[in-house]
Amino acid sequence: MNASTMTKARALELLGLDPADAENEAKVKLHYRKLALKWHPDKNPDNQEEATQKFKEISEAFQYLTAPPGERFSFPFGGADGRMPDLNELFKNLFEAMDEGFGMG
Repeated sequence: MNASTMTKARALELLGLDPADAENEAKVKLHYRKLALKWHPDKNPDNQEEATQKFKEISEAFQYLTAPPGERFSFPFGGADGRMPDLNELFKNLFEAMDEGFGMG
């Protein structure tokens, strides 16, 4: 999942929270911890690929919901944790996407 697909609604869905719980930091942490334990790759040796993906998604959702409101960004070219991406990485990804779009890459 990248930042362009992480929204408040998606983060709440991933953590199994109701919209009313979005600002309740204790509930957000509790749901995150339960899911992080459930989907930690070390706890799922027979299904590491799916566990790694789920663990990454719930971690991104937690970071998104716990970020100060002024730091919640959705950039299509980076910042998977909902925060402002590194500008060098942003422009690198932007130019790569442009090259691919114009048939140059």
